[in-house]
Amino acid sequence: MAYNRRNFLKRVLSMQMLVLRVQREHPGIPYTVIYRDYVCPQFGISYATFNNWLGIPARREIEKLDNE
Repeated sequence: MAYNRRNFLKRVLSMQMLVLRVQREHPGIPYTVIYRDYVCPQFGISYATFNNWLGIPARREIEKLDNE
């Protein structure tokens, strides 16, 4: 669990960057395999949370927090 919103968004962003890196290295790999082999061991989140985090515009939210 994140301590505050900024730390939560940083964690989400690092997971999203991991997913993008894996997709570049292995084109056509399904999200279920990315989750099982890369995300779950590192972040310890469920598949439903993984899908929710993919939909969060973390970079934009962090920039919004920086501007406040």
